[in-house]
Amino acid sequence: MTLDEFIKSKKGFLLSSGILFSGSMLDVLTTDYGLSQGLREDNPIVKSLIDNGGIESFYLVKGMLAAGLIALAYKSPLGRYCSLTGGFIDFGFAISNVAELFGKYS
Repeated sequence: MTLDEFIKSKKGFLLSSGILFSGSMLDVLTTDYGLSQGLREDNPIVKSLIDNGGIESFYLVKGMLAAGLIALAYKSPLGRYCSLTGGFIDFGFAISNVAELFGKYS
């Protein structure tokens, strides 16, 4: 099975959706924990969102974006590639948050 065939399959949809959901939740949870430990948010869009609506608004917006991408992934193979890309980007953000936390405590 080629990568393209896999992405078009049900397993491809489940994998892309799982990576996106996991990455998004890890990003939100590590951001929330980092802020509770005294770190500051560097992303001006996320900072404005949290300052105006609280951390709950970040959870809500991130969840809505993930749900939208998962719906797109359900409809098209291109959406599955977008979900995979978004998920890996979110994993990168979560890793950056954890690295910053380790830097704070070392």
